[in-house]
Amino acid sequence: LTFSYKVNGGTTEYQTLNVRINGVKAATVDNSPPAEPKMTVSNQTIPEITAGQDSTITFDVKNTSYAQANDVTITPDLGTGLDGKVTLGSGTFLPSGFTLNAATTSQITLRIKADYAVTSGTYPITLNFKYKGSTGTTAYTATQTVYIKVVNTAVKPDLTISGPVMTPA
Repeated sequence: LTFSYKVNGGTTEYQTLNVRINGVKAATVDNSPPAEPKMTVSNQTIPEITAGQDSTITFDVKNTSYAQANDVTITPDLGTGLDGKVTLGSGTFLPSGFTLNAATTSQITLRIKADYAVTSGTYPITLNFKYKGSTGTTAYTATQTVYIKVVNTAVKPDLTISGPVMTPA
């Protein structure tokens, strides 16, 4: 530290003091690889869809790291629990290969239809993420499960057939 002061209002004098701080290391150059992007679904509300109707639901996808994610692709997997009774419509999700900057959120849209044969309940959808880091050379993958609630208001017919009735002609 260098101090300056005036002697009797006249000449400026300088005094240098060396201060030693224990435990402080010299600065080093960080040659470690850049941070890894991390994708997650930030809204965990369970959207509700009605059986027999086309529905549009949205999820907020967030890059929670300080590294940009490039060439992001999100692929939904309906699994075996829905047994083909729930289908994805066209225009599902963002186009393949989009960029999500560090610490930002983007909405993805899922168009979905549950047919009348689906039992009311809550069902999982696995979102599979593929993306590259800021250097564009390292590929990453992640998965996250989100849920949808299917409500089936269709009433099963109450019909009983007791047997054939024959009437003579």
